[in-house]
Amino acid sequence: MNKKKIMVGLGSILVILSLAGCQFGKNQTNNTSSTKSSSSASQVTNSSSNAQNQLVGSYQDDADKAAITLNSDGTGRYVFADPVNADTDDQLTWHQNSDGTYAINLQDADVTSVLTGRLSGQTLTISGDSSWNTETFTKVNGQLDLDKYLSDHHQTAATSTSTKNAINSADEAVALAKAVYGDNNGDWQWVCLSDNNGYLIDNQYYFVKAISKSSLKNGSMTGTAKSIRIYTDGSIKE
Repeated sequence: MNKKKIMVGLGSILVILSLAGCQFGKNQTNNTSSTKSSSSASQVTNSSSNAQNQLVGSYQDDADKAAITLNSDGTGRYVFADPVNADTDDQLTWHQNSDGTYAINLQDADVTSVLTGRLSGQTLTISGDSSWNTETFTKVNGQLDLDKYLSDHHQTAATSTSTKNAINSADEAVALAKAVYGDNNGDWQWVCLSDNNGYLIDNQYYFVKAISKSSLKNGSMTGTAKSIRIYTDGSIKE
């Protein structure tokens, strides 16, 4: 074997070793990239899961006499103790939106839009379209018994109403409305409207309504959140 053939052989071996080294480095880079991608996806999944878990639990809004429970499987229940009409007691489904808010769907023919929930610490705010009054809930420890919640608030409302005397002025009508329905955490301003004969309409009732400050701020023409009739004997009709 001459010297030239030996050199060619050594050159071939070096080329093969160089190619093998490049392929090894490429595999290492791909493995590292795959690991980083998997880790990043895992972090996003964990973050989303944590946000979901934070919302799970029971919340109450005593000012509005409403409560809600949100379960880990995306179901839940919403109740409202209505002092005049039949109670609201709805099943619901919920999920987290991409922007960090929560979509809440009440199984209620009267609620035509998807509600939006926003969680800040232990406070859950639920808003909707103009037909929904924004409610602010506070998280409670443990699971809230919603049936008992409705019962307790009806007893409170009944006691409050039974101690009222006859309504003799617009101011008393406004005070009664606020006592029964609350002020939605300061958002509602109760007013009594009059006709040409004064505040007492047809010598029977006072027309009282709640004006939502937030609705006015968002462009509502009237800001009306609730309208009721309060009769001189203290009875109420929506």
